[in-house]
Amino acid sequence: MKRITGLDLVRFIAVLFVPSVHFFLNNGFYETNVKGIGMFISILFRWLFYIGVPLFMLLTGYLKRNDKLDKKYYKRIINILLSYIFISIICILFRKIYLGENIRILKMIISIFDFTACGYAWYVEMYIGLFLIIPFLNILYNSLDTKKKKQYLILTLISICSIYPLVNYLYIDKIKLEIIPDWWSILYPYIYYFIGAYINEYQVEIKKKKGIFIFVGILLLETILTYIYSYNDIFSKSFLGGYNSLLVIIMSTIFFLLIYKTDIKNKIISKIITNISKLSLDIYLFSYIVDLIIYKNLDNYLKTPIEYLKFMMPIVLIVFVISYLLAIIKYMIFKTAKKIIS
Repeated sequence: MKRITGLDLVRFIAVLFVPSVHFFLNNGFYETNVKGIGMFISILFRWLFYIGVPLFMLLTGYLKRNDKLDKKYYKRIINILLSYIFISIICILFRKIYLGENIRILKMIISIFDFTACGYAWYVEMYIGLFLIIPFLNILYNSLDTKKKKQYLILTLISICSIYPLVNYLYIDKIKLEIIPDWWSILYPYIYYFIGAYINEYQVEIKKKKGIFIFVGILLLETILTYIYSYNDIFSKSFLGGYNSLLVIIMSTIFFLLIYKTDIKNKIISKIITNISKLSLDIYLFSYIVDLIIYKNLDNYLKTPIEYLKFMMPIVLIVFVISYLLAIIKYMIFKTAKKIIS
């Protein structure tokens, strides 16, 4: 199957956004009072990079809409599991040797199965469950025989997963409006999956200028609301939500629509993007180790998120490049092992 460069570009940007959003996780941003232009800019970038994970989930829906319920499908999870286990073992050894953590063998084994060996493995934990249920999601989606019914499916999921933060954190006469249930918020991966499937089926497009205008408008709205809500206190996303946020869903979808049909003419650039795209999961997981090393050393020189912000681009690029190199080494090890086993 011929690779689509636009989809590779989506995955490339998504995996670049991962160390970018983790930049704020590791520089003390979430423990710092929101005040001043520096924190305003930090909030803006944090919301921008936050769409990285949703882009991965949209891609999953786009690419797996027609996957069927059979043995061959479930065998595809093996490569993901092997990559996760391999990198998890490296993470455990790194924590034991470099960080000096006292980890018993039993705890090492358990940490692989409870997805705590690698600090960023929550996505793999989520994805395994999503992967296993995808054939059934496709049966549901494809059984809806009209475009409107599929829109109703997506809107229904949004209504039970994404509306409550915008209402429940408002106050009237000092009384908090907790009037919409948040029970189903954890189903947000289904929203992204079905939106991705819908885009694939109907090849949805958006005008560039309109899409950019809406995207930037929502980004600014998120930033301003967060700044006001969290002012003189630590960052709070609770009233907007996390990945289930309606604004994040709209932003992620628009961003996806703006670039998923991009045709990259330059063969060298296209090859680089494709290569990085193929290694995106490994880059994502390896970035945990790289983050620990980089930020542990930088903490001796940079004391506040505002100081870190000045060096955001070089720090993120260093983390990304080293993670990419580690992913290449892992790829070569797996390739060699596969030849030996064959």
